[in-house]
Order: sequence, then structure tokens, then C-alpha cells
Amino acid sequence: VIYFVFGIYWLVLIQKKRLLMIQKLSELVFFIGALEGISSTYRFFQYNSIGTSPILVILSLSFLGGLKRTLIRLLASFVSLGYQVLSPRLTRQIRIFLCIVLCCYFLTSSVSQLASYSRLESNYFLDIITSFP
Repeated sequence: VIYFVFGIYWLVLIQKKRLLMIQKLSELVFFIGALEGISSTYRFFQYNSIGTSPILVILSLSFLGGLKRTLIRLLASFVSLGYQVLSPRLTRQIRIFLCIVLCCYFLTSSVSQLASYSRLESNYFLDIITSFP
């Protein structure tokens, strides 16, 4: 809860200053991590009280986890390319390449996280996923 309050403070009060893109992406990763923590806590609370986790919570956890991992990879790519340290812009070819690679990574990371949650939830969640045509 304290991290969430500090995140709101950072969003509202400190955003008036000019920040680098890397700082904004780092802030977004922290915010998504806080949302993922809240969702995970809610999932465990529901599992302890009912015995199963809500499907929407599991889907949101896999989406948030995939998005967070993708943004972390984007930050690592920016730092390794020297973005905003040596040059303020990326070329068009590098931007297209990063978009394609990160979209593929986001999809595979989300599906992998969803599969790991479905293993924890027994066969109920797998039956729902496999029932789609």
C-alpha cells in the first residue's frame, strides 16, 4: 500500500518536471508491479475464502505480468542501445524491430504466465481454455 501511495505521489507531484523516457517507463513498471501485487493478494484472498480463484483475476494477473516483463525488456533494450544516453532518438528500423520483438515477447510471456496459473488451479481453468474453438 505504501508503494502505491508513493507511486501516486510521483505521478501527481513530480510529473511537472521534465523526465526522460527511461524514467517514465521505470515508473510505469513500478505502477504495474503494484497493480499485480494487489491482484495477486486478491486472488489469494478469494482462494482462501472460496477455494477457487476468479477467472478474470487470473487473466488480469497474466496480462499484467506479461506487460511488466515486456516493459522491463524494453528498458533493458533501451539501455543496451544507448537510448537517451548517447543519442536522443532511435532509428525507424530499430523501432520497428523492437516493436515486433516486444509484441512477440508479450504474447509468449502472457501465455506462459497463464499456463502456470492454470497448472495451479487444477483442471477447471484448463477446461475453460480448451473449450474455445
